[in-house]
Amino acid sequence: MYSLGTKSPMNLQVKSRKVIDFDSKLATLASSMVKIMTEKGSLSLSAIQVGVPKAVFVIKIDKKVLTMVNPTISHTYGKRVVTETCCSFSGKEFKVARPSKLNITYQELEGNVKELYVTDPAVCALISHAMDHLDGYTVKDYCKHDTCVCNYVKNRKGSLDSYEIMHLSELKDKFGLKLVTQRG
Repeated sequence: MYSLGTKSPMNLQVKSRKVIDFDSKLATLASSMVKIMTEKGSLSLSAIQVGVPKAVFVIKIDKKVLTMVNPTISHTYGKRVVTETCCSFSGKEFKVARPSKLNITYQELEGNVKELYVTDPAVCALISHAMDHLDGYTVKDYCKHDTCVCNYVKNRKGSLDSYEIMHLSELKDKFGLKLVTQRG
C-alpha cells in the first residue's frame, strides 16, 4: 500500500501534520513503514518518505523498533558532525551537524506520551534526521554540493576535525559566506 518515494524529492519538502486519530490506519501506516525500513536496511523512516505528511517516524534503536508520533525535541546538547545517508537519496553521503544528546517527547501508537533522554550520538543523529523530514527538510538542505561545508570537506586535501567543520559551518551561516575550494 505504501512505498518509498524516491522519484521526486519535492514531496519531502512538505511539513508534516500533527496526528489526531490514533486508529487502525495509523497502526497500518507504522507497520508498513517498519517493513519498508527493514527492506531498505535503514535505521529510521518518516511517514513523508512514503508519501504521507503525518508527524510519524519509525526508528530502530538497539534492535528495538519504536514508532514516534507527534515528536518534539525539547533540548539538545553539544554538536558533532556526522556522515549521513538517506534512503530517499540512495548512494549519497552528507556531512551534517547533529546534537550529541537530546530530549524528545512523543506519543506511542496508542496515544500514550513518552519522554526519552538520548545520550547516544548516533541515535541523536537518526532522530534529528527523521525530525528534519517531518519539518520538510532533507539532508540536501544542509548540503548543496557547490557551496556547503560538505563540499569543502570532500574536496579539501587533508582532513578537518569535527570542531573545524562546525566552526566553518557556523561562520558560513552567521555571515552568509560561500566556501570556495581550489582543486589541483
